Parts: sequence; C-alpha cells; structure tokens
Amino acid sequence: MHIYSGNIGGDALQLPFNAITLTLITSLIFIAFLSVNRTGIKYDEFSKVLLLFITLTLIPFFWSDFNLAISEYLRFIVILIGSLYYLSLLQINKNKSFFLKLLLLISLASLIQGLLSLYQYYLFVSSIYNFDLNYGRPYGVFQQTNTLASFLVTGLSVSLFILSQYIKLPIKIRIFLYCNIFTSIWVTLLCESRVGYITLSIVAIYYIFSRTKNNNLKIIFLSLILLSSCLAYNLPYKGESDKQGRKYSSTSIGPRIYIYKDTLDLILKKPILGYGYGSFQNTLLVQSASKAGQRNNVNIAHNVTHPHNELLYWYFEGGVITLVAFLLLIIQVKKNIRKSKKGSRGKLLLLLTPIIFHSLVELPFYHSLPHLFIFIILLAFINSKSDHHKHLKSKKIISIVKILTLVLFTLVSIYSASAVHTSKQLFNYVQTQNNRYLNAIINPVPSFKSINIFSKSIMINEAILKNDIPKLIELTKWTSQFLTIYPSAYLRHEKIRVLKHLKQLKHAEHETVIAKHLYPQYIKRWNTGNWSNQD
Repeated sequence: MHIYSGNIGGDALQLPFNAITLTLITSLIFIAFLSVNRTGIKYDEFSKVLLLFITLTLIPFFWSDFNLAISEYLRFIVILIGSLYYLSLLQINKNKSFFLKLLLLISLASLIQGLLSLYQYYLFVSSIYNFDLNYGRPYGVFQQTNTLASFLVTGLSVSLFILSQYIKLPIKIRIFLYCNIFTSIWVTLLCESRVGYITLSIVAIYYIFSRTKNNNLKIIFLSLILLSSCLAYNLPYKGESDKQGRKYSSTSIGPRIYIYKDTLDLILKKPILGYGYGSFQNTLLVQSASKAGQRNNVNIAHNVTHPHNELLYWYFEGGVITLVAFLLLIIQVKKNIRKSKKGSRGKLLLLLTPIIFHSLVELPFYHSLPHLFIFIILLAFINSKSDHHKHLKSKKIISIVKILTLVLFTLVSIYSASAVHTSKQLFNYVQTQNNRYLNAIINPVPSFKSINIFSKSIMINEAILKNDIPKLIELTKWTSQFLTIYPSAYLRHEKIRVLKHLKQLKHAEHETVIAKHLYPQYIKRWNTGNWSNQD
C-alpha cells in the first residue's frame, strides 16, 4: 500500500496504491482457501450475517436503472472481495499470536505512513513521491489528509490496545509501538484534520482515564502527546508561506452541511425504496441547483459523488432495505464485543472508531482500500474473541471455492496491473497533452469518466476542424447519454459547442439554459462560450 505512482487523483483503482493492495488481498484469499482441508470451510455467526447483508444489498438492483446501476459494479465487487477476505482469515490455522502479529503489522503500516508524512512535510525532495508543497499538509500515500489522519489514529489505537492488553511484550516491540504512537500523534496534528482531531481526542481521553494492565502506559502516553504537540507546532514547515491556506483548511466547514441537508431532503421524498444504485450524483446535482440562489449562485453538488456519509449513501440509493442490512452487521458486532472480557470491550470498540467515524463524515473506503481491509482484520479480531467456528464439509463446494478464488486472483491481478498502467498514462497525458498516452491505454474502465471526456473532447475538436457533420451528430447523441450517468460541466460545454457548430441554435440555447441552472458558478463561461480549463 505504500507504493506511489503519479496519477490525476480520484478514488478506487484510479489510485495506484489501491490497485496494488487489491492484488495482494486476492492473492491472500487464494492462498488461505487453498489450505482448506477435509475439515471444511470455517465460518462463524458474523459470516452468516455477512451473507445476509450481501443478499439484502443486491435487492435494490431490481428497481434501479440498469445503466446507472451497472456503473456501480466496482462497489459490489469490492464488497464481495472484502467478504471473501474475512472468510479467508477464518481459514488460517491460527496460533495464539496470529492476531497479535496482524495488529503489529497494522501498527507498522501506520508507522511507515507517519514517517513518509514527516518526510513530505519537513524534508521533501521533488523527485520522490511528487508531493505538492502548496497543499500545506501531509497526506502520505493516500493523497487526502483526512484519510491519512484516520489511518494514523487507527494505528495509534491498535498500538495502545496491544500495550494495554499484552503484558509480556519484548522491549523491542514496546519501543516500536511507542514510536508509532509518537509519530501518529505528531502527524495527525500536522494534518489539521477535524476527523483526526476528534478521533485522536476520543482515543486519548479513553486511555488516559481508563484502567490498563500496563502501569506505565498512561505516563508515557501523556509524555508522547506533549512531545509530539511541541514538535508539531514549533518545527518549521518547508512551505511556511502557505499558513493561511492551512488555517482555512482546518476551520472551514465548507459545503458539507448543504450536502447533508439536500441529501436528507431527497431521502424524505423516497424514504422506502430510495432512488436506485448509481443515481446519487445526478439527483443531488438537480436538487442543489434549485437552491443555488440561496448559496451565492453556487451549486455545491457540481462534483459531489458521495454524500460524505456511508449510511446516507446506501439509504439514498437502496432505501430502507440497505439500512436493515447495515443494522444487522452492527448488531452482530455489538453482540461479539459484549461477549468479550469487561476490561477490553471499550478498547475493542476504539479499534473501529476512527474508521467508522470517518465513514460517517467522508468516504474513506473509496479513497483507500487499505482502510477497508484493515477494518476487516479488526472485525475478524473482535469476532474471534467470542465466535466459535463451524465447518462446511462439502467437497464439491470446497473445490469450487478454490477454483473461484484462483480465477478471482488471476482476473484481479490482470485488471489491477492494467489499472496502474492506465493511471500512469492519464497522468502523462494531463502533464503533456500528448494524445499518444490516451491511445496507449489498455483498460479504460477504472477511469472511465475521465478517459471518455478527454478522448471525446479530442474527437470533437477534430470533427469541428474537418466539419465532419455525421461525426458531430454521433458525438452529440453520445454526450447526451453519457451525461445521464456521469454529469460534467465541461462536457455540457462541449455539447453546446457542437450544437452551435451544427447550427442547431435553439437546441444550443436550451442546453445553455440547463447548464446555467445546473452550474450557475460558471455563468461567465456559459455567456462567453469559452472554457479556459476542464472542470
């Protein structure tokens, strides 16, 4: 997950580290199921609830628009892979230190990201990791500070859990964990992330005031908080001139409150079935456009693909049935935590808290697959405290699962490798505007929207220069269909430009009226017909 490659941003497999992570996870799934013997495939109570969750979340496909729903395929593939990953963790023949090693691995990942972030912030060299100093805050490999912050606080919580619950740790392990705690606090403060501040405070307050088997933990923890705070607020930043931007980033609430309000208003109109999968972006765009006059003529949803709350997202598109599916998962985890020892219940919940909280105010599982798979590891660890395994002994099912996991690993490896290649080619195209990089793309799916907008824009320019009327008519039809799934202000501008060239002035005027309504912040561009940059 720590490998970086130049890219144009985005989420999911548009980010190279996610593609690499997904390949690794599917290889682990295959290896784990390959080791299944005659005793059968192990499963627990949470596994059964997980199967029910998947079944329930598939039901809204029946009333979703097909073209919109199919655009969300990757979300459900990752859910399937995540579920298989959970099951694969059950198949491994564990010794007593198995989950301790996994928790230490999470702490190590956190420490690596913390050190990388300190490098970005204080020692940056432009030839490595291509970090943007003007951003003013570190973001590690994640390219988003809140995602980095929730990852670091998760690592912090894991390290504190190990130190508080495992007494007979070697001194080297203790030093390593204290180093991670120190680094995690330091970098989280540098992130100036509300998500980081809140979750860090929750974890810190709990461990400072709760009982722990490690008598020295509270004193050392408090000392590390003080030391990391002194360093965070006193050591000079390499891009010190950007202080004003950094202050704004941590204090401005931005448009999120309007996103929540508009999303809830829409949910109240269809509270039972929802709007169908893939419908959120266009539906919110129209809703927020109607309220732009009250918001300085800005449509706050002009590029919003997610309501910044995972439960709202599923409820909006899938209706009540998806809420029931999530509620079943939550109830099962709550049961398993309650079955654990009294002294560890709060600490087990704190392992999940940073990522859960982040998922209620943003979209960490889409920005970062490591967040998802670490969350699954923590769930498996919590469930291992109470759940007893059962076995599915059907030889046919075992053989089928082994074959399917091999096929899954093969397909995902090919897909992910081509996604990394696509990301690199897009990055090169944006940097150089050389069309040969677009032509070199072998897998357009991970960055489907960007690639189509770039390539069709080139086609439009060429068709206008050649006055290729049939081609322009074809592109107009394509643009109309594409915008029903992937809204884009720039593509609307291109459509209007083509209509004007075709002398369809009334149609162009009508499209301009729609564009002004949906994207009022670009009023000058709609009036002049000149688009200086692609939004």
